[in-house]
Order: sequence, then C-alpha cells, then structure tokens
Amino acid sequence: PDNSGDGLTPANAKRDINNALVAGATNLNQDCSGKLVYLMAGTHEIKTTINSNPYGTTPEAWAVITPAPGVTRNQVRVVKDSSGNTRIKFTKIYWKNCQFVGTGDQYFDGQIAGYPGDNPAIAFEDCTFENSSRYLIDVSGVVSGSDFPNGKYAKNCTVTEFKNAFIGWNLVVGCTCTGIEQDTFTNTSAVINGLLIDSEMLEP
Repeated sequence: PDNSGDGLTPANAKRDINNALVAGATNLNQDCSGKLVYLMAGTHEIKTTINSNPYGTTPEAWAVITPAPGVTRNQVRVVKDSSGNTRIKFTKIYWKNCQFVGTGDQYFDGQIAGYPGDNPAIAFEDCTFENSSRYLIDVSGVVSGSDFPNGKYAKNCTVTEFKNAFIGWNLVVGCTCTGIEQDTFTNTSAVINGLLIDSEMLEP
C-alpha cells in the first residue's frame, strides 16, 4: 500500500506507522492522541515521512501500536529505518505485542517515540527486542539516554543479545533479559520479577 488510503481498513492501509498515527488529521499540528494503530504481518520500518510538531499532545492519551487482530507478534517485525535518523514524532506511544529486531549496529533509541524536547513517554507490553545479527550494540540500553523524561515502562518483555538492557527506566515488570553483556537494570527505579539469563548458561 501507499499512503493515499484513509487507513481505516486493510485494503486502504497506510504504508508506514507515522502516517497511520496521523490518519484523519487535517493539518500537521492537529492532536491525534489516543490513536490505535494495527500492524499487518510483515516488516515495518520506522520512517519519519512527516515532519512537524508532535501530533500526540494530550497528556493522558496514549497512542497504541499493536498487531492487527489475527496477526501474531512473530509475524510483525519492527526495524529501524536504514538511514538511522528517524523518529516517530508522538508524545506518548504504547507498543503492545510487537517484535523489535535490530540489524547490525542499528539499535532502537529515541526513534520509537518523540523528540527529547517534546517530553515524550514510552511503554512496552509483551514485546521482544532482539538483534538479528547478534551484534551487541554500544548504547546505554534498549531505549537509551534521557529521550523520555516523562517515563519509560516495560511489562512482560524479553530482551536478547544487547550490550545493555533497561538502564534508567521508571518501571520494569516481569521482563526477561538474555545475553546482556554489561548492565541490565542499572538506575531503574523499580524492577518487579525481573529475570537475567547469562547466554553462556544456555550453551551446551
């Protein structure tokens, strides 16, 4: 599909996540908070195809991105745009049941939601993070730095083969980390039922 459809049915789906989030907006600065975006089976590159002020500006309204009904997490791959300089410009993004796959040294940082100056927040539930080339990325964590001053939250997620995992998060619940080279939960405010598995323990 291209981005000419209204994004309301599979037949008229938007081509990328950014355009799906702003479907129906009549101007670039319209508040589109609270959107629900369904991902069809396939690989979804995070692309900044629209450049404007943040679209999701209502503090209490999260935009939710999740596989479409009947589509499993393993059928949906979210990858970083090959240019390495893309972001979803939204204030509050809630990723649910998605699979994030790194390629080489491409890692997931601020591009999965808003710019630091927009004070965004980010949350993940039932998501997996893995690096398909098993390259241990040299950044401060799965979602790193101070890109999300209004909070970073994770529930029932798995992280595999990263240099660091949940560094400086607000709340991490029921998450499993495997093959983490350095830090796993350093400076995270609260970790509940977190599990760290050393990859060497899995080798025969």
